[in-house]
Amino acid sequence: DIGALLTRSKLIISRSGANTVWDLAALAKPAILIPLPIAAGDEQTKNARILETAGSAIIISQKDLSRQTLKEAIAKINENLPDFEKNAKAFQKTLPQNSAEKLIQYITSTLNP
Repeated sequence: DIGALLTRSKLIISRSGANTVWDLAALAKPAILIPLPIAAGDEQTKNARILETAGSAIIISQKDLSRQTLKEAIAKINENLPDFEKNAKAFQKTLPQNSAEKLIQYITSTLNP
């Protein structure tokens, strides 16, 4: 179960598709993101920049990815983990809350005016 793994993890290393970035933001997880270079419109880089700007992620481009760059990124996050976690939690608070409930209320009010 990927959700359980993400929840238990202190640091996530992943691509940066929209669903992944949303999950990381919702779970307030620091991350190292490696955008897929062939994504349409460079969307994965744009997604990753959202978390990078929030201070909860480091981006490594695929062309720059090596054992050394990954090791350095992991070390940077580990050395500053409280800051990355604090930034991830701060960004999490900016996300919409109770979205499913709000959607149900909207649908119900639309069907029963």
